[in-house]
Amino acid sequence: MAQMLCLVSSITGGDTFFYPSFTAPKDGHRFQEDLKRLLQREFGYEGVMRIRCSDGLRVLEHYGNFFMRNTTDIELAGIDSEKAIAVQLRHDSQLDDKVEAVFQCALLYTRADGQRRIRVHNLSIPVTTVMGNVFRHADLDTSVNYLLKAAMVEALTHPLKNVRDQLTEKCVQVLASYRRNCATSTSPGQLILPESFKLFPLITVAMLKTMALRPCQAFSMDARIYTMRLLRSMPVYDSVAYLYPHLYSIHDMDRTAGEPDANGHIKLPELVRVSYERLAPFGVYLLENSQVMALWIGYQTPAEIVKQLFGVDSIDAIDSTLAALPEIDSPLSHRLRAIAGALQSRHGRHLALRIVRQQLDPSEAEFASLLTEDKNNENMSYVDYLCYIHKQIQTEVSGR
Repeated sequence: MAQMLCLVSSITGGDTFFYPSFTAPKDGHRFQEDLKRLLQREFGYEGVMRIRCSDGLRVLEHYGNFFMRNTTDIELAGIDSEKAIAVQLRHDSQLDDKVEAVFQCALLYTRADGQRRIRVHNLSIPVTTVMGNVFRHADLDTSVNYLLKAAMVEALTHPLKNVRDQLTEKCVQVLASYRRNCATSTSPGQLILPESFKLFPLITVAMLKTMALRPCQAFSMDARIYTMRLLRSMPVYDSVAYLYPHLYSIHDMDRTAGEPDANGHIKLPELVRVSYERLAPFGVYLLENSQVMALWIGYQTPAEIVKQLFGVDSIDAIDSTLAALPEIDSPLSHRLRAIAGALQSRHGRHLALRIVRQQLDPSEAEFASLLTEDKNNENMSYVDYLCYIHKQIQTEVSGR
């Protein structure tokens, strides 16, 4: 059923929202906020987009949620700023490194007031024959967004194991290429990673752990298909947060965290590495991954912190079914709600709130599955995967 419903939105540039086991107390607020956002955001209709590039290059593939009658025109019944489309380029001939490569993206669309407009983006970038320059100026976040979209398309027609193996193989090939071309003087036993792609193994294992690709039967096919369609249109910033969530320590945050700075922006707490061993049982942590926001409360959290955040005397008295943070008149509550609001403003979709009490709530298992660096979701931990990638790089470089 989800595959059929998602198909409509995927070929029109639209959105699909998924509320499993919907109940008004749990999902009503999120549905209301999602609907409000859809009605209020800027939106274009009857869009047609084409990407052009200079001689020697051509667009080979397009990835995203849209419809194409031919090989050049992307048709979008609706278009908004919360979508991203990826393209694969191909060298048809050798490029002149003395002349910059030029790209143009032109979008023709109709505004809500009926005006027909065209938006054109031009980009000119230098050409290089030095591999080191390619890595020096590479953008990991954009590269990962492209690989994720391409993997979602492959997953519709190929076994998941093949898609997962291809992602690992690409990670090895990219890092082995750097080792072979840019770090030949280092010891063969050292793990040498380019500065721009030093987190590539971490993000790759995170891709393998997504609901769209992991070989787990603990969730429904509807959930998998929904996730695949979501990732095909997700913008760069959201996809990076989805793969490696932002985790903030609330109980010991700086005094200025949660307060506006000189420009009126809310200052966020320091980030914590996304692993269970980083969570103190006496602490409170806020996690967001562009889709959900989870507040984890350790079982030894002081009663004073619980009182300031929830207005109750103990962790056992906290209502874990809350759909929004309670408005308690305390400094810590004000700062936490300001932080949550700042995080929400970064994303187009409403972040569903999850209250997770350590050793008390069944939702703790779901929370643990979001901790990318740990061994979970039938995949290796980041450390184990990094060791595996290192061995594969050594094999690739040595030619064995």
